Amino acid sequence: EVYFIEGQIVKKGELLLRVDSRRIQNEIARRREMLQADASEQARLEGLREAQERERLSRRRRAEADVALAQAEQARAAERPQRLAGVHSATAARTGAQIALLEKQRERTKTKRDRMAPLVNERIISAAEFDDADSDWREAEERVREAVLGRERDARLADQEQAQAAAELREADARVERAEAEREAALRAEEPARQELEIRLADVRGRIQAAREEDKSLALDLEQCEVRAHVSGIVTRGDVRVGDVIEPGKPGVAIAQQVAFRVSAAV
Repeated sequence: EVYFIEGQIVKKGELLLRVDSRRIQNEIARRREMLQADASEQARLEGLREAQERERLSRRRRAEADVALAQAEQARAAERPQRLAGVHSATAARTGAQIALLEKQRERTKTKRDRMAPLVNERIISAAEFDDADSDWREAEERVREAVLGRERDARLADQEQAQAAAELREADARVERAEAEREAALRAEEPARQELEIRLADVRGRIQAAREEDKSLALDLEQCEVRAHVSGIVTRGDVRVGDVIEPGKPGVAIAQQVAFRVSAAV
Protein backbone atom coordinates (compact mmCIF):
# COMPACT_ATOMS: atom_id res chain seq x y z
CA GLU A 1 0.00 0.00 0.00
CA VAL A 2 1.40 3.42 -1.04
CA TYR A 3 0.30 6.60 0.76
CA PHE A 4 2.27 9.30 -1.12
CA ILE A 5 2.91 10.77 -4.56
CA GLU A 6 5.92 12.62 -5.85
CA GLY A 7 5.92 16.28 -4.91
CA GLN A 8 3.79 15.62 -1.81
CA ILE A 9 4.72 17.44 1.36
CA VAL A 10 5.02 15.02 4.27
CA LYS A 11 5.71 15.37 7.95
CA LYS A 12 8.22 13.43 9.97
CA GLY A 13 6.73 10.11 11.06
CA GLU A 14 4.01 10.13 8.44
CA LEU A 15 3.22 6.73 6.92
CA LEU A 16 4.49 6.52 3.34
CA LEU A 17 3.96 2.91 2.42
CA ARG A 18 3.17 -0.48 3.98
CA VAL A 19 4.79 -3.67 2.76
CA ASP A 20 2.63 -6.82 2.62
CA SER A 21 3.07 -8.31 6.12
CA ARG A 22 0.66 -11.23 5.93
CA ARG A 23 3.45 -13.80 5.88
CA ILE A 24 5.05 -12.25 8.97
CA GLN A 25 1.69 -11.97 10.75
CA ASN A 26 0.93 -15.61 9.98
CA GLU A 27 4.33 -16.61 11.28
CA ILE A 28 3.80 -14.53 14.43
CA ALA A 29 0.40 -16.19 14.98
CA ARG A 30 1.91 -19.63 14.43
CA ARG A 31 4.81 -18.90 16.78
CA ARG A 32 2.53 -17.53 19.47
CA GLU A 33 0.29 -20.56 19.20
CA MET A 34 3.36 -22.76 19.69
CA LEU A 35 4.46 -20.52 22.57
CA GLN A 36 1.07 -20.90 24.23
CA ALA A 37 1.22 -24.67 23.81
CA ASP A 38 4.72 -24.75 25.31
CA ALA A 39 3.58 -22.53 28.20
CA SER A 40 0.72 -24.95 28.87
CA GLU A 41 3.17 -27.85 28.75
CA GLN A 42 5.48 -26.03 31.16
CA ALA A 43 2.59 -25.47 33.59
CA ARG A 44 1.60 -29.13 33.30
CA LEU A 45 5.16 -30.32 33.92
CA GLU A 46 5.61 -27.97 36.86
CA GLY A 47 2.35 -29.26 38.34
CA LEU A 48 3.61 -32.80 37.78
CA ARG A 49 6.88 -31.92 39.47
CA GLU A 50 5.02 -30.50 42.49
CA ALA A 51 2.90 -33.64 42.73
CA GLN A 52 6.02 -35.76 42.32
CA GLU A 53 7.74 -33.81 45.08
CA ARG A 54 4.75 -34.22 47.40
CA GLU A 55 4.71 -37.95 46.74
CA ARG A 56 8.47 -38.13 47.23
CA LEU A 57 8.21 -36.36 50.59
CA SER A 58 5.31 -38.61 51.59
CA ARG A 59 7.28 -41.75 50.71
CA ARG A 60 10.31 -40.40 52.53
CA ARG A 61 8.26 -39.67 55.66
CA ARG A 62 6.76 -43.17 55.55
CA ALA A 63 10.22 -44.69 55.09
CA GLU A 64 11.63 -42.59 57.93
CA ALA A 65 8.71 -43.64 60.14
CA ASP A 66 9.37 -47.31 59.31
CA VAL A 67 13.04 -46.88 60.18
CA ALA A 68 12.19 -45.07 63.42
CA LEU A 69 9.73 -47.80 64.41
CA ALA A 70 12.29 -50.53 63.66
CA GLN A 71 14.93 -48.65 65.65
CA ALA A 72 12.54 -48.27 68.61
CA GLU A 73 11.85 -52.01 68.54
CA GLN A 74 15.58 -52.61 68.28
CA ALA A 75 16.21 -50.45 71.38
CA ARG A 76 13.57 -52.35 73.35
CA ALA A 77 14.98 -55.67 72.20
CA ALA A 78 18.48 -54.54 73.19
CA GLU A 79 17.29 -53.61 76.70
CA ARG A 80 15.50 -56.92 77.30
CA PRO A 81 18.61 -59.15 77.81
CA GLN A 82 19.96 -56.72 80.41
CA ARG A 83 16.59 -56.47 82.12
CA LEU A 84 16.23 -60.25 82.14
CA ALA A 85 19.74 -60.63 83.49
CA GLY A 86 18.85 -58.35 86.38
CA VAL A 87 15.62 -60.23 87.09
CA HIS A 88 17.34 -63.60 86.87
CA SER A 89 20.17 -62.44 89.10
CA ALA A 90 17.74 -61.18 91.74
CA THR A 91 15.69 -64.39 91.50
CA ALA A 92 18.84 -66.51 91.84
CA ALA A 93 19.95 -64.49 94.86
CA ARG A 94 16.56 -64.95 96.57
CA THR A 95 16.51 -68.64 95.74
CA GLY A 96 20.04 -69.06 97.02
CA ALA A 97 19.16 -67.33 100.28
CA GLN A 98 16.07 -69.55 100.65
CA ILE A 99 18.11 -72.69 99.99
CA ALA A 100 20.74 -71.60 102.50
CA LEU A 101 18.03 -71.07 105.12
CA LEU A 102 16.45 -74.43 104.33
CA GLU A 103 19.81 -76.13 104.54
CA LYS A 104 20.35 -74.64 108.01
CA GLN A 105 16.92 -75.88 109.04
CA ARG A 106 17.78 -79.30 107.63
CA GLU A 107 21.05 -79.38 109.56
CA ARG A 108 19.29 -78.45 112.77
CA THR A 109 16.67 -81.16 112.30
CA LYS A 110 19.38 -83.68 111.39
CA THR A 111 21.44 -82.76 114.44
CA LYS A 112 18.37 -83.15 116.65
CA ARG A 113 17.50 -86.49 115.05
CA ASP A 114 21.06 -87.82 115.39
CA ARG A 115 21.18 -86.72 119.01
CA MET A 116 17.89 -88.42 119.79
CA ALA A 117 18.72 -91.74 118.05
CA PRO A 118 20.83 -93.19 120.97
CA LEU A 119 18.29 -91.98 123.48
CA VAL A 120 15.62 -94.18 121.92
CA ASN A 121 17.75 -97.28 122.46
CA GLU A 122 18.32 -96.26 126.05
CA ARG A 123 14.59 -95.71 126.42
CA ILE A 124 15.22 -92.14 127.56
CA ILE A 125 12.77 -90.84 124.93
CA SER A 126 9.89 -92.56 123.29
CA ALA A 127 9.95 -93.91 119.77
CA ALA A 128 7.21 -91.47 118.90
CA GLU A 129 9.41 -88.53 119.85
CA PHE A 130 12.22 -89.88 117.68
CA ASP A 131 9.81 -90.47 114.81
CA ASP A 132 8.71 -86.83 115.03
CA ALA A 133 12.33 -85.67 114.88
CA ASP A 134 13.04 -88.02 111.99
CA SER A 135 9.96 -86.76 110.17
CA ASP A 136 11.06 -83.14 110.68
CA TRP A 137 14.47 -83.98 109.22
CA ARG A 138 12.99 -85.74 106.21
CA GLU A 139 10.61 -82.84 105.54
CA ALA A 140 13.52 -80.38 105.77
CA GLU A 141 15.51 -82.57 103.36
CA GLU A 142 12.61 -82.63 100.91
CA ARG A 143 12.21 -78.85 101.08
CA VAL A 144 15.92 -78.43 100.29
CA ARG A 145 15.66 -80.87 97.37
CA GLU A 146 12.58 -79.09 95.96
CA ALA A 147 14.28 -75.69 96.34
CA VAL A 148 17.37 -76.93 94.49
CA LEU A 149 15.21 -78.39 91.72
CA GLY A 150 13.33 -75.09 91.55
CA ARG A 151 16.60 -73.21 91.21
CA GLU A 152 17.64 -75.51 88.36
CA ARG A 153 14.27 -74.97 86.64
CA ASP A 154 14.65 -71.21 87.05
CA ALA A 155 18.15 -71.38 85.56
CA ARG A 156 16.90 -73.32 82.53
CA LEU A 157 14.02 -70.88 82.08
CA ALA A 158 16.42 -67.96 82.37
CA ASP A 159 18.64 -69.49 79.68
CA GLN A 160 15.61 -69.96 77.41
CA GLU A 161 14.44 -66.39 77.97
CA GLN A 162 17.92 -65.03 77.28
CA ALA A 163 18.15 -67.10 74.11
CA GLN A 164 14.73 -65.82 72.99
CA ALA A 165 15.74 -62.24 73.81
CA ALA A 166 18.93 -62.65 71.78
CA ALA A 167 16.91 -64.01 68.84
CA GLU A 168 14.47 -61.11 69.09
CA LEU A 169 17.39 -58.67 69.10
CA ARG A 170 18.84 -60.27 65.97
CA GLU A 171 15.45 -60.02 64.29
CA ALA A 172 15.12 -56.37 65.37
CA ASP A 173 18.58 -55.64 63.93
CA ALA A 174 17.52 -57.30 60.68
CA ARG A 175 14.31 -55.21 60.55
CA VAL A 176 16.33 -52.02 60.98
CA GLU A 177 18.65 -53.05 58.15
CA ARG A 178 15.68 -53.89 55.90
CA ALA A 179 13.92 -50.61 56.70
CA GLU A 180 17.06 -48.60 55.98
CA ALA A 181 17.71 -50.52 52.77
CA GLU A 182 14.11 -49.99 51.62
CA ARG A 183 14.39 -46.28 52.39
CA GLU A 184 17.58 -45.95 50.34
CA ALA A 185 16.11 -48.01 47.50
CA ALA A 186 13.01 -45.79 47.43
CA LEU A 187 15.17 -42.66 47.24
CA ARG A 188 17.27 -44.13 44.44
CA ALA A 189 14.17 -45.20 42.52
CA GLU A 190 12.83 -41.62 42.57
CA GLU A 191 15.94 -40.10 41.03
CA PRO A 192 15.56 -41.24 37.36
CA ALA A 193 11.96 -39.95 37.16
CA ARG A 194 12.96 -36.67 38.80
CA GLN A 195 15.90 -36.20 36.42
CA GLU A 196 13.75 -37.02 33.37
CA LEU A 197 11.16 -34.46 34.45
CA GLU A 198 13.84 -31.81 34.99
CA ILE A 199 15.22 -32.48 31.50
CA ARG A 200 11.74 -32.10 29.98
CA LEU A 201 11.20 -28.88 31.91
CA ALA A 202 14.55 -27.48 30.81
CA ASP A 203 13.72 -28.36 27.19
CA VAL A 204 10.32 -26.65 27.22
CA ARG A 205 11.75 -23.61 28.99
CA GLY A 206 14.42 -23.38 26.32
CA ARG A 207 11.78 -23.54 23.60
CA ILE A 208 9.76 -20.83 25.31
CA GLN A 209 12.79 -18.57 25.61
CA ALA A 210 13.71 -19.13 21.96
CA ALA A 211 10.09 -18.50 20.89
CA ARG A 212 9.99 -15.22 22.80
CA GLU A 213 13.21 -14.07 21.17
CA GLU A 214 11.84 -15.06 17.77
CA ASP A 215 8.59 -13.23 18.55
CA LYS A 216 10.57 -10.07 19.31
CA SER A 217 12.44 -10.43 16.03
CA LEU A 218 9.23 -10.97 14.06
CA ALA A 219 7.60 -8.01 15.80
CA LEU A 220 10.53 -5.89 14.68
CA ASP A 221 10.16 -7.22 11.14
CA LEU A 222 6.46 -6.37 11.26
CA GLU A 223 7.23 -2.88 12.47
CA GLN A 224 9.66 -2.42 9.60
CA CYS A 225 6.94 -3.28 7.10
CA GLU A 226 5.70 0.29 7.60
CA VAL A 227 7.92 2.96 6.02
CA ARG A 228 7.52 6.38 7.55
CA ALA A 229 9.07 9.72 6.72
CA HIS A 230 12.28 10.18 8.68
CA VAL A 231 12.12 13.96 8.19
CA SER A 232 9.58 16.54 7.15
CA GLY A 233 9.93 17.61 3.51
CA ILE A 234 8.87 17.01 -0.07
CA VAL A 235 8.83 13.63 -1.76
CA THR A 236 11.21 14.07 -4.67
CA ARG A 237 11.19 10.52 -5.85
CA GLY A 238 8.77 7.69 -5.26
CA ASP A 239 9.00 5.01 -7.91
CA VAL A 240 7.09 2.49 -5.81
CA ARG A 241 3.76 1.11 -6.91
CA VAL A 242 1.28 -1.27 -5.36
CA GLY A 243 2.37 -4.81 -6.20
CA ASP A 244 6.06 -3.96 -6.56
CA VAL A 245 8.65 -6.18 -4.92
CA ILE A 246 11.00 -4.09 -2.82
CA GLU A 247 14.57 -5.29 -2.82
CA PRO A 248 16.49 -4.93 0.45
CA GLY A 249 18.83 -1.93 0.38
CA LYS A 250 17.28 -0.37 -2.72
CA PRO A 251 15.97 3.20 -2.13
CA GLY A 252 12.26 3.51 -2.86
CA VAL A 253 11.48 6.99 -1.61
CA ALA A 254 13.52 10.20 -1.50
CA ILE A 255 12.51 13.18 0.63
CA ALA A 256 14.04 16.65 0.31
CA GLN A 257 14.04 18.37 3.65
CA GLN A 258 12.42 21.81 3.64
CA VAL A 259 14.71 24.42 5.07
CA ALA A 260 14.79 27.81 3.29
CA PHE A 261 14.14 29.01 -0.28
CA ARG A 262 15.73 31.83 -2.23
CA VAL A 263 13.44 33.33 -4.88
CA SER A 264 14.88 35.34 -7.82
CA ALA A 265 12.45 37.35 -9.95
CA ALA A 266 12.72 40.08 -12.59
CA VAL A 267 10.74 43.26 -11.92
